[in-house]
Amino acid sequence: IEEFVIAPKFQRKGFGTKALTLLEEFLKDKGYYGITLLAHKKGSLEFFKKRRYKQTNWVLMWKSLKRNELKPDDEFLDYFDENGKKLGVVQRSVAHKKGLWHKGVHVWLFNSKNELFMKKRSKNRRFFPEHWEDVGEHLKPNESFEQAALRGLKEELNIDESKIKSLCYILSTKLEFPKTNREFVQLWFCFYDGPLEVKEGHAGRFFSFEEIKRLLEKEKVTPWFKVLFAQILNAGLWPEQEKRE
Repeated sequence: IEEFVIAPKFQRKGFGTKALTLLEEFLKDKGYYGITLLAHKKGSLEFFKKRRYKQTNWVLMWKSLKRNELKPDDEFLDYFDENGKKLGVVQRSVAHKKGLWHKGVHVWLFNSKNELFMKKRSKNRRFFPEHWEDVGEHLKPNESFEQAALRGLKEELNIDESKIKSLCYILSTKLEFPKTNREFVQLWFCFYDGPLEVKEGHAGRFFSFEEIKRLLEKEKVTPWFKVLFAQILNAGLWPEQEKRE
């Protein structure tokens, strides 16, 4: 903020404090995590210091707007309007709470037998604990879908990018599970036969096509995987699906 000025006739009457509080609350609601402003006069410096702003040099003041530090499973994301126009950056927890559109990537990891790797979510996950799912990541600010896909494979399964046989884009869609978790999603296929390590969740292994169908019938599976699976089958995009049919 370049200037924050209260007209002289309203000074020393509490208007400055009220206006600054309203401004801070507005910025918090918009997902901003800090505020930097210019303070031109000595009196202004003292005003802001009393309100927990920190002086970074003779005119610049800074204050964190985070109510709490980021939790281990929280992160900053770009958020968008329903047409995909970027609106800003927000914490993931805020995006989910307010139903803000953001981006996510799902990666289906296949081996040379066209078996798909599935892993089970932790019982501590906020959404759909102990459900089977694929590899998935939210996109960080200015991150591409491909970059997020590779990051997810590394973070979740410790897969070395150099050992991947192929990684290819398959389709795009919109998902809302639950209603406040709104994502622009891309699905990518990865083909890989090397070692892997499940870092998130309690279990994981490769499933054949028939085993996937039984899993969907008998086990708890995330709703986004169910939607993506149906879209893949309808489009005939499962590896070598045409041979099986």
